[in-house]
Amino acid sequence: MIWIWSGSPALMDRIMQSRLPARDALLEMMIYHLPSPSTAQRYRIENLYQGPLDDMYANAIRNCDPEGPLI
Repeated sequence: MIWIWSGSPALMDRIMQSRLPARDALLEMMIYHLPSPSTAQRYRIENLYQGPLDDMYANAIRNCDPEGPLI
């Protein structure tokens, strides 16, 4: 493996891509570890909306209400 590493960086990139596909690993990690958008809205509302957290706008954002008011 040392002779490949000291040679062409492009060749080493291709070998690593075939043996360790980052795309598949990242996709699997996102699927299993990131919350769904509707779940995340409930606790991220404080960072997404700067108004009062008990008004109709905050409630519509928190509940992902498609009929909620447009901000």
